[in-house]
Amino acid sequence: MKNNMQELQIKLPKAAQEYREKRVAQLLKNPMVLAFLEEHGLEDDFIKQHLSQFDRWIRFKEGTTSVEEYRPEGYELELTYRDGHLDFSYVQSLAAAQREQKLAHLKYFRVNHLPAPMRQLSFSTLNSDKENDYYVSAAYQIENIQTSNRGLYLHGSIGSGKTYLMACLCNDVARSKRSVSFVRMSELLSELKALFNDSESTAQIMDGLMTSYLLVIDDIGAENVSAWGRDEILFNVLNYRMENQLKTCFTSNLSIEELKEVYLKQQYGVVDENKVDRLIERVRTLAKPLTLYGNSRRQFLVKD
Repeated sequence: MKNNMQELQIKLPKAAQEYREKRVAQLLKNPMVLAFLEEHGLEDDFIKQHLSQFDRWIRFKEGTTSVEEYRPEGYELELTYRDGHLDFSYVQSLAAAQREQKLAHLKYFRVNHLPAPMRQLSFSTLNSDKENDYYVSAAYQIENIQTSNRGLYLHGSIGSGKTYLMACLCNDVARSKRSVSFVRMSELLSELKALFNDSESTAQIMDGLMTSYLLVIDDIGAENVSAWGRDEILFNVLNYRMENQLKTCFTSNLSIEELKEVYLKQQYGVVDENKVDRLIERVRTLAKPLTLYGNSRRQFLVKD
């Protein structure tokens, strides 16, 4: 007796059959489909046999899917062929891979308070044609700081470009696969206060500040001054780095002399002037002062 299942044939309605043939013809003109067939040595009939998979793939690529397609951020749906079978997989997009490559240096930051827009900066992106000679000279000194025994205490008016230049330095040092920490003084103290009962995280941050190849302390003197922040945190970090001759830089709206006056005025308790003197001595030992003159520049000058 014949197997009835072998004789069973499913006939599509005429309209559906016409749509199927039309869609196959469209796919056979699609450059991505043709490239896929050529890459795997497949005949045109393979499209007819696997129309739904090719249709889904191309609609996803063209952004014409009728149903929202789940995908991990930065990944694209790709059609794969192996051992006669089709399957779907998510592959990192070229744009995501390029973006990841541009940010690969960030893994060398031990502590990182750099604003997101500054995390791709480099001295190579500095548009020197739009800068005055003094600013270009300052940038040159900062860029070549690795050849010096001391860091820089970069001070100047608000918005003069101090943080921008130090961001370029930090990123370029990290790109050379050396450890870096960039901290904003006020943000650092707030972070450590929040971690007061978390000794492990606190120790990790302090170790990053003390032992990084390069440490940049941004906006020093703008924090709320306390004996704890000045003597327990900042002094211990700078003392360790001075004793171990580690590269340390600062940015501030204050000169070193003005910084001393700020640290002599803490919020609570009696100020120990000897401790302030010892702190300032370490700042002077670690970094030579460099004044950055100029008007406010909140727009990043980046070369295309």
